[in-house]
Amino acid sequence: MKKNIFFLILSLLIGCKETGGKVFFNYDQIDYYYADENEKTGRLVSGKMYLEPAKYYKVRISESEFDGINNIFTEKTTTNNVYSKCMPVYRDILIFRKKGKPAGVAKICFTCGQNEIMGTFANTENFGQDGDYEKLRKILLNIRE
Repeated sequence: MKKNIFFLILSLLIGCKETGGKVFFNYDQIDYYYADENEKTGRLVSGKMYLEPAKYYKVRISESEFDGINNIFTEKTTTNNVYSKCMPVYRDILIFRKKGKPAGVAKICFTCGQNEIMGTFANTENFGQDGDYEKLRKILLNIRE
């Protein structure tokens, strides 16, 4: 009897192997907007100054990059979260589209490692951890060239 319980528990543990989390967006197209780091302007909102890029450039991301982007924009668990408290300047913006309509938006500040992700029910709390920002930066820099 004890052997049966042991093998039952073992098979349950093996069957519960983590397969990755939920992808943030259901999309078939991504528009990438980016700004030069040196071009920025200030905006006063409710008595607070916000820095913004002065001009954005647009690039359509190839479907060949979708797998890499999905691996980054996926729910995940981490053990060592790192957070920043600087004032973000969102120079990189991804607009995820499904049949031409916006399905979600990800605004990224690589300088201070902050993000603003909208349009998903997935848990985005751990986005950017475990090297996500560096992986995404490499993908986006290659797209710019």
